Amino acid sequence: DRRIPLVPPRSLMLKIHRWLSLGALIWILIISLTGVVLVFAPQITARSRPELFKATPGEMKSPQTMVDAALAHFPNDDVAIDDISFPVDNRGVYVLDVKVTPRPTLEQLATGAKLNLKSRLWIVYLDPATGQINGTRKESEGFIYWCKRGHYILWQDNGFLGIAGDDFAGLVALSMVIISLLGFYIWYFPKVKHWFRNLRIRSRQGFFLFNLDLHRTLGLLVLVPLAVISFTGATFSFPDMKLLWERLTPAKLDYTQNEPLEP
Repeated sequence: DRRIPLVPPRSLMLKIHRWLSLGALIWILIISLTGVVLVFAPQITARSRPELFKATPGEMKSPQTMVDAALAHFPNDDVAIDDISFPVDNRGVYVLDVKVTPRPTLEQLATGAKLNLKSRLWIVYLDPATGQINGTRKESEGFIYWCKRGHYILWQDNGFLGIAGDDFAGLVALSMVIISLLGFYIWYFPKVKHWFRNLRIRSRQGFFLFNLDLHRTLGLLVLVPLAVISFTGATFSFPDMKLLWERLTPAKLDYTQNEPLEP
């Protein structure tokens, strides 16, 4: 029943666990609440702007018809179709993600100066039976986009203390992985034989013991999913973590299990 000696000592690990958890609590609330909004974004949009999901009864037109209608809606811009979603996935209407880049005017071209024409993503909703556009909206506006910024970069567009927003969010996610591992050691490792005893919740011995037991029990239940969510969230900020994964595991880079008989 001896604990494995570690450096730094367990008391210091407990303090690190507590203080990191205090900051991570805010991150968990932000990720959870904004994640709910992103998951139910189509339903929220349908409630707030029902005119976008108008679908006339009749035979559904081809995707090319929808592309032509979207291109015609931006006659003075360079347009690229990023994505097409079919009515079966979007409450009965076509939804196109369109990247729109303003075309330079003759006056701008005549100056010879370097042009800074930024592309913007528009979302176009089309009636599948008529091919008419129900409406459009900018992807970078509105409540859902605000939640998306919070979910991925914690609203730090210009960085935080010199750290880019996506890097800052990734560091917070990695700290959550550390919190999970520290908590596992502090409460359970290596006393595996006492796990069942530690899972009991004492409800009649004061609020402190009740809160301590509840925290310890729920912590074990959410340990794996919380660590997975934190690690995978960090990979959005640090794509190079894939290289680390390939070095530490039997994963192979660009590996194909089955080769096709013909090209």
